[in-house]
Amino acid sequence: MPADSGSASHRVLGCPELLSLVLKSFSVSDLLEDVVVNSKRDRRLHRATLASCARVCRTFTDQALDVLWNTLDQLLPLLCLFPTFRRVEAYSLFVGDLDEGWARFQQYARRVRKLKYRVNGLIHPSVWTLLARRNDGPCLLPNLQKLSAMNISLTDVAPLTLLFSQNIRSVHLAFKDDARPTSSKALSFIATALFDNLIKNTGPRLEELCLFPRFPLAPTRVIALKTCPSLRHLFLSDSSYTILDEDDIRFLTQLSHLQSLSLTIVLDDTHTAADLQLGTGFPLLEELWLDGDVSDITNLRSLHMTVKEVSRTPPTALGDVILPLYALKRTKEFGCDIHTLALHTSDDDLRELAQAWPRLDWLHIGGGLASPGVRRASSFPRPSVRGLVGLAQRCPRLKVVDLPALEVAQLPPPESVPVFGRPTTVLRLAWMPPASASGSGTYFSLAILLDRLFPKLEKFEIGEPGQPDEVGRRVYRYLEAMQAGRKHARLLEPSAQGEGLSSEEKEDVVEESDSDDSAN
Repeated sequence: MPADSGSASHRVLGCPELLSLVLKSFSVSDLLEDVVVNSKRDRRLHRATLASCARVCRTFTDQALDVLWNTLDQLLPLLCLFPTFRRVEAYSLFVGDLDEGWARFQQYARRVRKLKYRVNGLIHPSVWTLLARRNDGPCLLPNLQKLSAMNISLTDVAPLTLLFSQNIRSVHLAFKDDARPTSSKALSFIATALFDNLIKNTGPRLEELCLFPRFPLAPTRVIALKTCPSLRHLFLSDSSYTILDEDDIRFLTQLSHLQSLSLTIVLDDTHTAADLQLGTGFPLLEELWLDGDVSDITNLRSLHMTVKEVSRTPPTALGDVILPLYALKRTKEFGCDIHTLALHTSDDDLRELAQAWPRLDWLHIGGGLASPGVRRASSFPRPSVRGLVGLAQRCPRLKVVDLPALEVAQLPPPESVPVFGRPTTVLRLAWMPPASASGSGTYFSLAILLDRLFPKLEKFEIGEPGQPDEVGRRVYRYLEAMQAGRKHARLLEPSAQGEGLSSEEKEDVVEESDSDDSAN
């Protein structure tokens, strides 16, 4: 067909590059992500659309099939390509040889790039034995790049070894809870053998490896990662078994491309965290999740930590625990969960934290005084509005603040609190002590003080996630009224309208002005 003839749709779909873009808009979401954007119904609809496109004409067929088979959430569709794959009583299995459907199976298997391995107890174990014997190459899916198997049973180990392609870039693995035969130590032999097989086949190109809490890898096998020079993201999350020492950490410093690292460390009495020199060993590291102790990391922007126990008695301040981390001057995000430990967080702690990390834009401190067992202890200092003033003064970019508690028994007078106007949009408190008899007055006064510090608050909550307290809603209603009052005050001053406002605030003023005009 001449280039200048036919409808616009024919000319667009006749171009392979444009056709590819159109078809990729029906691709299902990445099933390896924690949050699946498309619903199950949407994915089914998209796949049906792609299957229909593949039947339109030969021009569409190959490209539509490439997108359709790019991402699978189970292996069953591939197995159903064999005419001899049948359901026999309680199991699905091969009732004949594999020669008849083998060429077609390979044709479609080469299209698969992402697979979420789903356990299917209805597939007979003999299926994987026959596929392994018939397969000519090292794996069933030669072009597979992403593999997620999050609920492995012991019978799934053999099928998984058939999926380890040399082209794999990302792997997520975890055993089912009931897959532990007797203990983590017993399961560790199987997990370590599976790990060795994975590294042997995928090592050179592997970029992301996530071994989650139900994957007890023997710490001595970490050395096998030396064959993974491209590794950028490493998560060794079984903190009950995969525990590394200073020698293991020093070995990991050889993986110079690491950007994200999650592990559990335990140092003996002759070493301190400073001996590890992590700052120079991981030049590209930007994110670190630790169970343990660390004090010399100098290149992080995002830090998330869990404090499970403290050796000091009596209980001390949170600031004393995280003091070694204040050297991380580039930190922008800090999250710390202290669970039920009786670590207090005072105004001084918040001021010191803010002074050490002036670039902070996200702060989360969970647990501690928010725990029911210790929240009523009057002897424990709690952060107050003065602590929030210290945060607002030294962290001008702070957008999200999550604290375990806030003391409101003695609020400072409003004129003593500076007007900072910080861009903070979210303030959460796990708990707030009950106010005095004049509760309403206390909550209104608190709202006035918060508005001076954070005039752009979009959310103020008290309570556990998903269980907001009524007090928090009451304070936020006061804040909303103050914010609305400012906007309407500007409407009453036409000469000053829009001066000193952000683009979003200008749009709000215009919209409200238009709505007022239409009402009149």
